[in-house]
Amino acid sequence: DTPEMSFAINVGACGHMLSTIRAWPEPPRVLVVGSAAMYGITEGGQEVVGEDRPLLSDTVYGTSKIVQERWALMMAGRFDLPIVCVRPFNIMGPGQPARLMPSALLAQVREVSQGRAEKLLVGNTTTERDFTDVRDVAAAMWALMNAGDEVNGRVFNIASGQGVKIADLVQACVALGGGEVLVEQDPARMRRAD
Repeated sequence: DTPEMSFAINVGACGHMLSTIRAWPEPPRVLVVGSAAMYGITEGGQEVVGEDRPLLSDTVYGTSKIVQERWALMMAGRFDLPIVCVRPFNIMGPGQPARLMPSALLAQVREVSQGRAEKLLVGNTTTERDFTDVRDVAAAMWALMNAGDEVNGRVFNIASGQGVKIADLVQACVALGGGEVLVEQDPARMRRAD
């Protein structure tokens, strides 16, 4: 994704939609979906990330989501629109795109167990992430869409509240594949955000 594409999709499309519903006699509730990427990198002492934590994203995606949310909250306040903003953390579960972890890990384990690859290549495994099952995220979003007016114009994190060590996630994926997988750190998979 280019910065232009991220802003066109996340900010421009959301802005057009909100401008459109503003003209409706009874605007429906709108759920604006942000991301934990809006917070940026958390460091020691900031393990619990509340909605009031400063948004310090250092990625194009996270920054575009910050602008999207700010626009939505401005529209909610200025025009009394029923808008709720959410910031889901790492979503996992059925239907997850193969490019995201842990789907990418499981795909690699399958390749090794079927003899099409020799080892599992990983990035930084010393960090922790908060993973939330996609069904729990959907249930939280559904609850907010059906809540009273007190949620309008507010922001909610959607997370499990439990950090998972990436090394433990790798080992769980290896165990699912039969446990006989060589794991090697790949410098090309190291990300600054990890």
